[in-house]
Amino acid sequence: MKRKLLNLAIIFILTAATTIYSQSESSSKYLEMKNSFILGLGEKGLEIASELLSMPEYSDVREETVFYIAEFFLMSGIGTDEIGYINKAYTYYIVYNNDYPHSIYSEIVNKRINTLESFYGDLIDFRNLNNLIQNEAVIVGKKLSFTSELYSFFPPNPYLFFLKNEGEQSSLELLDRYFDEIIVNHPDFEIYGFYWKVISKLSKIEGIDIIQEGILEKDINEIILRKRGKFDDVDESIEKEGHKLRREIEDILKNLSKEYPHHPITLNLHLIMSRIFMYVYDGKIDLRTKGHLEFVVQNELDKTHPRYLLAKEFLLSNKFH
Repeated sequence: MKRKLLNLAIIFILTAATTIYSQSESSSKYLEMKNSFILGLGEKGLEIASELLSMPEYSDVREETVFYIAEFFLMSGIGTDEIGYINKAYTYYIVYNNDYPHSIYSEIVNKRINTLESFYGDLIDFRNLNNLIQNEAVIVGKKLSFTSELYSFFPPNPYLFFLKNEGEQSSLELLDRYFDEIIVNHPDFEIYGFYWKVISKLSKIEGIDIIQEGILEKDINEIILRKRGKFDDVDESIEKEGHKLRREIEDILKNLSKEYPHHPITLNLHLIMSRIFMYVYDGKIDLRTKGHLEFVVQNELDKTHPRYLLAKEFLLSNKFH
């Protein structure tokens, strides 16, 4: 009986050791794949990925590999606009959804699929490579493309309904809501949404031409942010709108200064605002300008950066009123 128990114990220990070794080998192989991609050894990375996805001994890292490969092709596709990479990314996101429903990356994978379908869904060769019907679409697309040899096509822009005077919507209000969507749905990158909200708001100031018109025309009334009485033609409504605009911008900048005091975007916005105040007050260097520059000097971590050196030099060389 004791010998039997001893044999079972030995088998258990050996099995456990084999499992631990296998997991360690899988993790090492997975890490080698990631490092190959990061170091620019794409072919080697893909060869290792093929092993991790195909061989049963690496099943414990297959889920991570499927997700990583999908992300790799997505980033490659977005960076190059190569639809082949986009197709592969889409395929592996679908594979992940099918093989690992309700798993660790399921939420982000669904978001990725929606993003790809939204931005690339009008391309007939955008497809899941495992789907025969979608692959058939490529053949149809090739047949349709032949007509381009007979005629010149100019597909209608689906956003033409935004053109000025076509509705009651304000283009800059729509732009503001678009940045809000980024802020709400991508909180890790909210600072970029806030940055562009400030930039779009600054475009309302007379003489500051930051945003150029595209499909959306700039349906704005230019606002003069000058002090009351500076010009006789500045009526009360414009002045009121100017104060409102300033408060909106300053509130955003105050929030960013608290949450991201050392971020380059926050520091750049302070530099931009220091110049804006000088512009709207005919070059007068007032205490607002000084405050923005002091923030840059106090919060720039790289003391050799031109942003720090120029702000510091300006503070030392000028008087503020």
